[in-house]
Amino acid sequence: MRTLKVLAVVFLIVFLLSGCFFVIKPIQHGRVVSVSEPDVMSKEVLQAIVDLAGVNLTLLYDVHTYRITYETVGPDKRKSIQSGLILLPYSDVSSARGPLEVPILAIQHGTIFSRQQSPSFFDPNDIAADNPEDLTGILAAGLGYATFMPDYGGLGVDTSTFHPFCDEFSIAYSVLDIIRAGKAFLEQKPAYYTWNAKLFLAGYSEGGYATMAASKLIQNNSEFTITGTVPMAGPYNMSQVMKSIVTSDAVYDHLEFLSYMMFGYYEVYHIFDSPSDVLIPPYDTELVPLFDGEHTSEDVKAVLPGNGVGKPDEIFTDYVFERLNTISSQMNYKLRCNDLYNTWVPEVPILMIHSAGDEAVPVENSRTAKAYYDSQGAVVNYIELPEGKHVESYIPALILAFAWIEGLNE
Repeated sequence: MRTLKVLAVVFLIVFLLSGCFFVIKPIQHGRVVSVSEPDVMSKEVLQAIVDLAGVNLTLLYDVHTYRITYETVGPDKRKSIQSGLILLPYSDVSSARGPLEVPILAIQHGTIFSRQQSPSFFDPNDIAADNPEDLTGILAAGLGYATFMPDYGGLGVDTSTFHPFCDEFSIAYSVLDIIRAGKAFLEQKPAYYTWNAKLFLAGYSEGGYATMAASKLIQNNSEFTITGTVPMAGPYNMSQVMKSIVTSDAVYDHLEFLSYMMFGYYEVYHIFDSPSDVLIPPYDTELVPLFDGEHTSEDVKAVLPGNGVGKPDEIFTDYVFERLNTISSQMNYKLRCNDLYNTWVPEVPILMIHSAGDEAVPVENSRTAKAYYDSQGAVVNYIELPEGKHVESYIPALILAFAWIEGLNE
């Protein structure tokens, strides 16, 4: 025993003298790592785009766009450097009348496959090639909102991991930490901006899921008070509604989403050993290279049966259905872990929007969430559009969202 103690002391001395002693630093959530020089978009140019689109909207400000990187946490619970887009209203006369009082609006984008579609890759000189959702953030900034758009893990500058599609933990922190980083950036410009203490969140599709997840985290965290949150058309009920898409033996129009989620959950939870465990040939080999962040959803759909329209058993192995039909399986457990419809009770002003005709993210995701929140005594505003598929319902939902947010910002 004495010999072991002596060896331990000797080892400790050698370890310290060798310079190998280190302290694991905690994650500095929301720490700003870098901010680009701004690109300037004039109010006149933006107004022309709005008018051309036939939208009845009058913009008030020029918009300065910044690419930001910030510290957050990845799906592996370790430090992650992620990126996003900061969009700020700007007036060259603001300094004469004092700083602009701005609310903060975090906008979460929907599902993207290509890293080039990340908000931080926005190019003001090639708007036609940018993610159309970027324009949503630009218009919000033109109306006077300090707008923050996170890329999420595995997208933007983060090449360290596969995008953890609909992973509550990591996507919620991506949103919360860009809010922290964006607020810190605003505070570096006291002559131009002051935050009016109002905070809004909004997002559609996976962005709706991200908005719901972040709202839950922020409510539990108590660091910020949410003025209003608008999750739209998100897959909040993973363990029942979304799972039933796979197990119902019905044709689904977006097999690319199902394969994306399967790869994302593999990256985070390692619930299978290889793609061949869950995908039948040739998809177990043909799909893998397309999920590298360099290919689009159209590239993925091109190798799927029916260009992405078909039954899940045309791409998934029997193993998947066996696991999904076994309640105690890890696959089912992880789906339940990422449910949002019944794992919190909103105490913040919330407006949920969904279309009854949504073929990609069934409306039952929002209906079951609304029913649960109502049963817990929460006050939840809900608008169900009577018709419209997933993509075509985006604009109508967005118009309703902005009208509601503007009402709370008065």
